[in-house]
Amino acid sequence: PSIIFQKYNSNPNQFAEALCTEDGKNDMKAIQHMDHFTAWLPDNHRRVRSWKEAVDNFSPLVLEEGYDFGEQIDDAVEWMHSIYNFSKFDARKQRVQCHQIQQGQENAKVQRHASTDHHKAIKGESRLTTKGKWCLAHYFLQDYELFGELLSHGACKFESCRQALESILDRRRDLLHKVKKRSYGIE
Repeated sequence: PSIIFQKYNSNPNQFAEALCTEDGKNDMKAIQHMDHFTAWLPDNHRRVRSWKEAVDNFSPLVLEEGYDFGEQIDDAVEWMHSIYNFSKFDARKQRVQCHQIQQGQENAKVQRHASTDHHKAIKGESRLTTKGKWCLAHYFLQDYELFGELLSHGACKFESCRQALESILDRRRDLLHKVKKRSYGIE
């Protein structure tokens, strides 16, 4: 059973606002794919001697509205091929060929997130409250700070990654400033 759907009555505001409480934070931890960004990094990311060492062997892929995620994947594959001295590889051409093969399959099944229909039904119906936004930003503050560090230390190896990270940080700049100053601004 989904915590969000059952405990919070499918209301994203209730869940977001609950993140200002220990109970809400525990509920977030129970959703395994919603952990902090650092949980997705290798265990040794904290033991590196420098940012250069930390960012030399990976580049983030940033899912942000208005930025082509497929392009970032192509750029990342080509970057990996270049640093590991693989033969010349055209990721875009390969992706187009794979896509054409998939399109030709008559019985291709599309996997969807379990909540897809639910989100379509409520899209535009509710926006997060000021308190919900603040609680979410407070909960994920260390992640936003890490995004800034990654950006300033050259983790992005291609422009589309840099632009998408900058977009996220620009969009949240005022809110994060309030969170850092503990200026709630809650309704």
